[in-house]
Amino acid sequence: MPPVSNDERLGRIEDLLGYRFNAIGLLVQALSHSSYVNENPAGGGLSNERLEFLGDAVLELIITRHLYEQHPGCTEGELTLMRSVLVSEGTLAALARNIGLGQALYLGKGEASSGGDERRSNLSNALEAVLAAVYLDGGVDEAARVTGALFADELALIVSQRHRLNYKNLLQHYSQERDGMIPDYHIIASQGPQHEKLFEVEVRLGGEPLGRGAGHNKKEAEQEAAQQALRNLRQLGQEGASP
Repeated sequence: MPPVSNDERLGRIEDLLGYRFNAIGLLVQALSHSSYVNENPAGGGLSNERLEFLGDAVLELIITRHLYEQHPGCTEGELTLMRSVLVSEGTLAALARNIGLGQALYLGKGEASSGGDERRSNLSNALEAVLAAVYLDGGVDEAARVTGALFADELALIVSQRHRLNYKNLLQHYSQERDGMIPDYHIIASQGPQHEKLFEVEVRLGGEPLGRGAGHNKKEAEQEAAQQALRNLRQLGQEGASP
């Protein structure tokens, strides 16, 4: 387990979170990358992977509740899109950078030398793990308070953007950040009479199919295909992060 006493990184993160841990070991675990734990088995510490798993659910619940309570005039679709942006890897990594989370991580030598303190997946996973640690240490109200403070600017900004949000835009943003590529859409079937034709669309990234959607016009089918592709891409990302 990494040293706890006199570790400035822990106190700095507590200051930036505005939260003091009763069980400081939870924060240590939240900051411990699996590479560090694997290189230091004698320490008996745990990596942040299980906390990240819990934090993903905690964060989604808190953000969902905030959006539901603060925006009663928004549709279910608008709320879903706003939440997708707020809990995306890009948003989480940016917020983690704002509080210097990368410099606080316990990384193995190889991970550290290859830029692991700036890797988006490490940053976003660590932030979720930290929020899970706050939840376990102080309860849901404290987790909601800390999350609200961290996401304050993003929560305010997302309201002004909500009318421009759609799944195609989200997929393009996500795929450009993740793979540096732009998705393209292909009509693979159309059936029915002209006045009520049903289109089936497939979205591809680098020639690989990512999702399909159907609708009574191409725009509707593309939106559904993009929504499925986002789910598939994020699922692939979660599986890729596992040992």
